[in-house]
Amino acid sequence: MGNCNNRPTSNLNSVWKERLLVVVVLTIQFVALCTDTFLYPFFPQEATAKGLTPTHIGIVFSSFEFARFLTFLTIGYLISKANPKHWCVVGGGVTSVCCVLFGLVDSTSGTLYLVLCSLTRFLAGSGSAMLSVAAITLLLKSRHILAVS
Repeated sequence: MGNCNNRPTSNLNSVWKERLLVVVVLTIQFVALCTDTFLYPFFPQEATAKGLTPTHIGIVFSSFEFARFLTFLTIGYLISKANPKHWCVVGGGVTSVCCVLFGLVDSTSGTLYLVLCSLTRFLAGSGSAMLSVAAITLLLKSRHILAVS
């Protein structure tokens, strides 16, 4: 059973699945990095109104990247022990929940605001790293992704 190009249908389905996987992984990477960058334009003004100094604002911003760094070091080992699809779901869930929680932190101020902002950004960075590493692992495990057809 083949198509008009005398190529097996299952091979064509495999190619389309692999291309769809590339699109999904690139979308995942885009969304994971957007969780960090959407904060930069408006957060400093909001945080200053809540009583944070520029140093505190820098701590909140850097906690995301620090968490990504620490999670990148450990998630590779953990992905080898479990399915990368599982870690994609876990990373996406953690990132999503932390983004919602970060929006709810607005009702506090002062030191509690700094701690809660830093904690939610730290956890969001960890989830984003899980999502990124698992997505790249899925992409690299797939066959023929980099082959030009």
